[in-house]
Amino acid sequence: MKAFFISALVLMMFAGVQAQQNQRYEIVNKKIKLLPEGKEFYEKNLPAVVDNSTEMYFPPVYSQTHFVCNQVSSSYYMMTYETCRVKNLSAYNQNRWFSVYVPWNWFHGGNGWYGGHVTGVFNLAKSCGMPLMYQSQADIDRDSSIWITGYDNYYDFMHNRIKDYYYIDVKDEDGLMALKAWVYDHARDERPGGLATFMTNIGWGGDNHLPAGTPEEGFYVITLCGDNPLHSRTVVGYNDDVCWDYNGDGQYTNNIDLNGDDIIDVRDWEKGGFKLSESYGPDWQGHGGFMYIMYKCLADEFPYGGILNNEMAVIEPMIDYEPLLTAKVNLNHECRGNIKI
Repeated sequence: MKAFFISALVLMMFAGVQAQQNQRYEIVNKKIKLLPEGKEFYEKNLPAVVDNSTEMYFPPVYSQTHFVCNQVSSSYYMMTYETCRVKNLSAYNQNRWFSVYVPWNWFHGGNGWYGGHVTGVFNLAKSCGMPLMYQSQADIDRDSSIWITGYDNYYDFMHNRIKDYYYIDVKDEDGLMALKAWVYDHARDERPGGLATFMTNIGWGGDNHLPAGTPEEGFYVITLCGDNPLHSRTVVGYNDDVCWDYNGDGQYTNNIDLNGDDIIDVRDWEKGGFKLSESYGPDWQGHGGFMYIMYKCLADEFPYGGILNNEMAVIEPMIDYEPLLTAKVNLNHECRGNIKI
């Protein structure tokens, strides 16, 4: 028995070392940053195009009814995709989709017209769990007033959690590479890669279509973000070759100083963009509900053309979690916002 225990321990330690060796990033203050060896690896090995929306783990494009974009992006798209990916299950099965309306109803304050940020959804999924859509009458009816009731129901969704969520700062080329690495292989040899979410709105004149004769021509593309970032979108892939002529010189370059600051960086790039999934249904804009956002928009300062905080959020799923201790309590209060436990 002792020999077996020692052997098992050695195997566990070896597996842990292998996992650490494959991980090419570090987490500092909840932010993912590529290690020097990771940066070197991805400079050489990142493909020009990645599209995780074609994987069987990605659910059908959602068509939102209320202002549930944060919940669609974080719970429906990201939790469904990452959970199905780890379990190797198809997200074409609707019984594997995670709820939109439970996290929506949790945070809209009882008014039913505004919802919480994606971090609220992630914290709910981390600390309490998330039901599947078929378990939620609110999702079935798309009703912003229905709550899941009953201990057995809450116990069921206690099992569906995420380990944690992190951010990737995308204001420079290193951050952009870190996000691309996450989308490619979770920055650790784990393919297919992951999804990410962010908040922005489209600035005046920033809604366009990729030019004729260029890669992905005709696709809807965000070329400029605005100052009212109230909508969440989901990164599903990237394409280094999509392009937009910002300075109107008839060329698509990444080596001309567009903003006149005497520095050539991502804010001057006219080539490259992330593919996004919207939440307006598969018929939106004629490309299955997908669109692009130029790399430049991620690096530009907010609110002067860039996304909110120049950062993307990503998640780690928690698989086969079992609650260790639960409590069944009846609690009544006339104002749910005043309940503290």
